[in-house]
Amino acid sequence: MADRICYFELFAADLKQSAQFYRELFDWQLTESGPEYMMINVAGGIGGGLFTGDEPRERVRCYIEVTDIEARLAEITAAGGTVVTGKSLISEEYGYYALFRDPAGNLLGLVGPK
Repeated sequence: MADRICYFELFAADLKQSAQFYRELFDWQLTESGPEYMMINVAGGIGGGLFTGDEPRERVRCYIEVTDIEARLAEITAAGGTVVTGKSLISEEYGYYALFRDPAGNLLGLVGPK
């Protein structure tokens, strides 16, 4: 399996306002997944989420699907990247995620089954 971008997240200062914006303009389906998060379902496209809370430096995050998060984090570190959040469970259904910064400082995520 080739690693691919499989998920995105967008920052929302006002979660409900942003959800309404994307529903009305792009017909995205959004469902609440906690007080600070909404899942985005884009017909025919990759999934995503809206998140709120303290305003982050990055307002958009892309997640790359990999088969082994820990192995990939080791490769990222060896190549000059830094781990921000180590392998963490999302849920039994969705697997795990991790966050890292590339050498330029961009924040990206990994998702995978292990």
